[in-house]
Amino acid sequence: MQVTAIRSLDELPTGTALAVFWDGPTPIHPDVWSVVQRRYQGVPGQLMERRRWKGQLGDVLSVPWLGSETGPLYIVGLRDEHHPMTAETLRKACGALGRLVQGDRVDRIALTLPVLENDPRMSLRAALEGLRLGQYNFRKYATTEPGEPEPSVLEQVFFLDVPEPVLASVKTVAEVIADAVALARDLINEPPGYLSPERLAEVAADYASSVGIMVRIYDAADLEAMGAYAFLSVGRGSESPPRMVHLHYRPETKPVGVLGLVGKGITFDSGGLCLKPSASMLDMKGDMAGAAAVLAALWAIGRLKPPVEVHGVLCCAENMPSGRASRPGDVVRAMNGKTIEITNTDAEGRLVLADGLVFTARQGAQKLVDVATLTGAATVALGSQIAAVMSNDEVFQQAFLASARRAGEAFWPLPLERDYKTLIKSDIAFIKNSANSREAGTIIGGLFLSEFTEGRPWVHLDIAGPFWAEKPAFYLAAGGTGFSTRSLIQFTLDQVEAA
Repeated sequence: MQVTAIRSLDELPTGTALAVFWDGPTPIHPDVWSVVQRRYQGVPGQLMERRRWKGQLGDVLSVPWLGSETGPLYIVGLRDEHHPMTAETLRKACGALGRLVQGDRVDRIALTLPVLENDPRMSLRAALEGLRLGQYNFRKYATTEPGEPEPSVLEQVFFLDVPEPVLASVKTVAEVIADAVALARDLINEPPGYLSPERLAEVAADYASSVGIMVRIYDAADLEAMGAYAFLSVGRGSESPPRMVHLHYRPETKPVGVLGLVGKGITFDSGGLCLKPSASMLDMKGDMAGAAAVLAALWAIGRLKPPVEVHGVLCCAENMPSGRASRPGDVVRAMNGKTIEITNTDAEGRLVLADGLVFTARQGAQKLVDVATLTGAATVALGSQIAAVMSNDEVFQQAFLASARRAGEAFWPLPLERDYKTLIKSDIAFIKNSANSREAGTIIGGLFLSEFTEGRPWVHLDIAGPFWAEKPAFYLAAGGTGFSTRSLIQFTLDQVEAA
């Protein structure tokens, strides 16, 4: 996508589409709207009145091409009665616009953006991310009828009255972030028969090495040698052996800190011997969404090159039933020596993460973030648009939440209530992997993981709700969303300011 700053609509190539933004009944730029009305012979205003268009967020009114030198016009609503206008508002609106113009086969468009919080960089980045993500499609395995056109993509985007230095400073970051989210979505959407633990490790190595990130892949023998028996227990029932992938980004200058990102990478989760109902398996190819987000974030970090050292660890396994699978009642030992009674083989993500966290801390990470589709209880509590966050360090948690807000992703903190730890007290081991109870399921998952942080400040992200979209909305396509990728990247970049 080529991005260009212009000073006047007269600079646009013939036939370029134009998008103008309205906050409810009010145009964001009245002077531009006057020019548009003249160019389109008053048709936009007449159409808005006839359709009683209210300018609500997500509403995009399309004005047909008049057959002159002007291209199609899109009037984009920004009004959200429940929330103030933010960068995420603009990102959503531009996502809706991107999806619509793709259907209209528009390849060039000009936009006149609102300036949010007197920060044109914020507005521009949100718009670019929204446009690119709104045009995302996963069509790798799609078949089409003969002569059916492929979806178009925007090739040129023009921004009116955006200073060239602002454009130059923002467009690369927005492009990298959108590319990273698209990568995470692609991986989540891949069929599980293709994306085995070994294949995910290979893909991770390819992407990381392409941006100069060091890669080491640990196989089952390596995991056994390091004492990662909790990790190994998860993949025992599968024909596809587990893999731990260590991605290590080292900046060219002295790092301002060392961050560890750990992702759950269960490439398919049948539940193991505690088999899930068939309907509950339909989106379990995406149980590696945490690992996808960590890989995508590291790929972006390798391109943006912040002065922060980052260890990314992907905990990849397939949870399947067989004669070799873990059984309820088994006891395994994690890398830090703590023993775990397996009471539910469908609580497998916390087992791979336990060893992943210990491993990452021992690589020298000063702070830890893990991201996982960990508990269905998180979806029950917070729905499909908000992820849960827990931490053993309030300051660290607040710093992450601030970064997530800047990135436009919704998280809600849950208490790491120590009294609930009695629910996973084992009579025969240090801890149980599940309470086998409907009580405080998401918090129980966080409490379990807190035992494997090696004393580091740690944040746990349970993205079980937002990792998947049942239908398109704003800048989301149906399927994997890549949720938390933007927050992980933003949090890493924000470490520079915090140093």
